[in-house]
Amino acid sequence: MSRGGSRRGVVLATGGRGLTLVTALTDHWDCVPYPPSGKTVRAVLTRAVGA
Repeated sequence: MSRGGSRRGVVLATGGRGLTLVTALTDHWDCVPYPPSGKTVRAVLTRAVGA
C-alpha cells in the first residue's frame, strides 16, 4: 500500500503500530468486524494483586 492509498481490504488486518501497542500492554486481544467498514479491538487487562 502506498502512502495516502486506500486502506480498504485491510480493515481486519492484525498488524500495525496500534496493535503492536495493544499486544505489549494486554494479556489477550482480538478483533471483530464493525460494519460497514471498521473493526472493534477487544482487550483484556489484568491488574497485579495488591496494585
